[in-house]
Amino acid sequence: MSEGKKHYEISFLARNEGDKDLVTKALADIGAEITNQGRYSEIRLAYPVKKQTVAYFGFYDFMAEADKIAVLEGVLRYSEAILRSLIITPPPRKPAPRAERRPVEGSSAAPAEIEAPEANEEIEAPEPVAEKSEEPEVNEELLDQKLNEIIK
Repeated sequence: MSEGKKHYEISFLARNEGDKDLVTKALADIGAEITNQGRYSEIRLAYPVKKQTVAYFGFYDFMAEADKIAVLEGVLRYSEAILRSLIITPPPRKPAPRAERRPVEGSSAAPAEIEAPEANEEIEAPEPVAEKSEEPEVNEELLDQKLNEIIK
C-alpha cells in the first residue's frame, strides 16, 4: 500500500457505454491507482434516473488520498454523463478459513473415524424404558362403592 493512500471502491451508473472513460480520467486526475476494474454492463433501471430507464453499471477498486475524494465526488456529481455514483471504503476482508485443523496437544494426531451403517443394514431401535408410577393402586370395588355413594 502506498503511504497516505487509502483503499476505496466506486460504483457508478453512466448514460452511455463510452462514459466509463470519464470516471477513469477523473480517477487519473486525482492521482488514484486503480487496483481492480469490475465488469461494465448495461442494466435496466427499476425506476427512471434523470429520465433514463437504461444505464451502464461499473465499479472500480482504487487507492487514493483521502482529501482528493471530495474533488472526485464533485466532478462526478456535476457530470451529465454519470447518472449516479457512490464511493465507499470497503470493510477489511477476513482471511479465508483454513482447510486443515491442527491437533491439540495431548490428543492423537489422527482424528477418530466414525463408521456409518451400510445402506441395507437395519438399525435396531432401543427398547423403551417402562416408567415407574408412584401412585398407589386403586381397588375397583372401593371405587365403585364411592361412586355409588356420590350418585345417591
